[in-house]
Amino acid sequence: MKAVPYAWAARPSVAAAAAAAEAAAAAAAAEAAAESADEEAFVWDKEEANELLQLLQRRDAAPYLRAQQQRQQQLLQQQLLQQQQHQTDGLPLQQSMRSPQHQQQQSFAAATTPTAFESSRGPHNASAEATAAAATAAAAPSPSAAAAATTAAGDSLFWYVPSEGCYTTKPVYIPLLQLLREQQQQRRAAAAEQQKRQQQQQHQQQLLLLQQRMQTGAPQGLLLEAEAYVAAALLRRRLQLTAANKKLDGRQQSLL
Repeated sequence: MKAVPYAWAARPSVAAAAAAAEAAAAAAAAEAAAESADEEAFVWDKEEANELLQLLQRRDAAPYLRAQQQRQQQLLQQQLLQQQQHQTDGLPLQQSMRSPQHQQQQSFAAATTPTAFESSRGPHNASAEATAAAATAAAAPSPSAAAAATTAAGDSLFWYVPSEGCYTTKPVYIPLLQLLREQQQQRRAAAAEQQKRQQQQQHQQQLLLLQQRMQTGAPQGLLLEAEAYVAAALLRRRLQLTAANKKLDGRQQSLL
């Protein structure tokens, strides 16, 4: 009995198709994880930028708020003194209350201006003038003027920025920026490590699945191939038997 050719190897393997589908799903999951990591990094950058902006706004607004509070305290003291004077003089209380309120509104409007801030600084006026002199001297090309400007601005707590028209602190604020940058780098490094671990776990899972498919798929393929070979052999044998029976029937009829 000759072996019947059966093209079992030409058929696509179920295990290979499942492994390819799982590999595609793992690749899609890795891409989604990378996109989510990028989005998280962008959100962290945005949050840190907002936090830094708030800190800068608080820092820039602190001197003006202090000046406004001092001015309010002075106005309240003046109001109390005026009330006492009006009460002692016998003037009506309503007039004594209206005039300080009007003065208080005008003073509040004037307290928020940079001129009020400069006037309320008091002992810092000398440092501000020294800073302005240092800025003008730094613009000069001569090295002696630059050295004089540096020494003049050495003791000042604030730097005056002519282009912005405001004061800024010395580089004492730089460590906070460095801290924010270090935190940002640490977060990015942690996100990269987590993404790498996820990729390694997915790769290991893919390898395990492939090994399991190979272990379970190889015997099944052999069994199916053997069953197909046996079925083809039985079919061939049945065809041969039917052909032999037909020949015998024809001979018997010819003899009769």
